[in-house]
Amino acid sequence: MTRLLRAGFFRLAHSRGVRFCFVLTLICAFLFAREVRQEVSLGEIWFLPQMMIYAVMFSLAVGREMGHRAKNKLIAGVSRSRMYWSELAAALGVAAVCYLLFSGIVLLANLRLLEHTPISLILWLWLGFGGITLGMTAVFVTVSLLAPAKTLAAVLCLVLVTALYVTALPLGQMLGEPEFHAVAGTVGGKPFYREEPNPDYVAEPWRSVLELYRAVNPFAVREDFGRAVHPFLFYGESWERAKAATAETMGPEFMERMLTEEEVSMLRRAPLCALAHAVCLVLAGWPIFCRRGFR
Repeated sequence: MTRLLRAGFFRLAHSRGVRFCFVLTLICAFLFAREVRQEVSLGEIWFLPQMMIYAVMFSLAVGREMGHRAKNKLIAGVSRSRMYWSELAAALGVAAVCYLLFSGIVLLANLRLLEHTPISLILWLWLGFGGITLGMTAVFVTVSLLAPAKTLAAVLCLVLVTALYVTALPLGQMLGEPEFHAVAGTVGGKPFYREEPNPDYVAEPWRSVLELYRAVNPFAVREDFGRAVHPFLFYGESWERAKAATAETMGPEFMERMLTEEEVSMLRRAPLCALAHAVCLVLAGWPIFCRRGFR
């Protein structure tokens, strides 16, 4: 198993697709570092392209291996289970290296944030995005291991990323609707005010289903991360100027802002949710892969 894992990691690390992914990871890292430093947001300029890069790279690399090479491994006596877990582990290793490279560049370019941003927030964001990266990589690899062709695997992974992205914002808006809304007016010249049920409110049991889906949607989680970290980020290259401007507009007490209990709960839950659905898919795909045929 060790030799198989080492060979898989070596193959992925030296493939053209992975090298190209490393270059794009560097580009995305510099763009994101610049965005955090100047535009002060966690926008889509890096997250969506990076997910698509991972989807294409891993689906093609793993799908190519599932052709004649997989058949040769079976002839050589390699079991399907060892093949399944070694491909998954090698891909996760490559994804981890890419993420460490990405996060290291972003952190080094924004060391000034450590002066006023809670270390716990940075740690949970790092773990959260790491969980999303590894979780989505596991999903892409599993789809590629089960798909009959590498091209089909790439298309399925891209469709999955697109669907998650397109549904993230409307889903947040739907779940953000209040259960009641205020109605004000006059009757006979007398003003009145009352609360009426909101027809756009999503009630149970669909609310629980949508909340679960949103908890594992990486783009929805990224939006939550952005809302949590945004008050700690400020415009301008100089932290002193930003601090002075913030004190004038919002008051000095804003500089002592702490994370709310809801935000802390979300940050702690995010890495687990990002990995939980991937673990379920990987475990479900294992027996399916052990029964698939190879051409």
